[in-house]
Amino acid sequence: ERYDYRVVTIDGGAMTLMLEDKKTKGWGAPLFADSLYAAAYHLKKNPDALVIGSGGGSDIQTALHWDARSVTGVEISGSTLRAVTGRFAEFVGWPARENVTAHHGDGRAFAKSTDRLYDVIQMSGVDTMTMHPSGGAMVASEDYLYTVEGFRDFLGILKPGGILSVMRFGRQSLKLSA
Repeated sequence: ERYDYRVVTIDGGAMTLMLEDKKTKGWGAPLFADSLYAAAYHLKKNPDALVIGSGGGSDIQTALHWDARSVTGVEISGSTLRAVTGRFAEFVGWPARENVTAHHGDGRAFAKSTDRLYDVIQMSGVDTMTMHPSGGAMVASEDYLYTVEGFRDFLGILKPGGILSVMRFGRQSLKLSA
């Protein structure tokens, strides 16, 4: 299956994809059903999902593919959020869905302030590639998502039996896991 997409670059290094919603039932199945991004949805059916770092919306589209009851997206980049909810809203499709809510803000601050509980919290490579080794240590210059306290905040808004799905890419993944 061919996917039409647009790329949004962030801080000159990171990027996020906006995938065109084909508006046909089951579109994107190979991507949304058979990829690592779908792992939590194999375990939780019709979840209330929270996407931290919604970017161009592929994690939102994955949740919708799996018939999420509701999807809340939180995106720290105002320009990215304006692109997907404004100029490219029809292209990506999800901003018009009744069961999708998009918030501009920091994911951890959202987790600390919400009263809602979620079945799935999805975080896929949430940063703009500014984490780098410096003097042998990890420097997280823009957020505190990947801290013990951050994970407590996320776990605190999961429903019983809920899933926190965190995906990181590259060499930093091993250091963050430790």
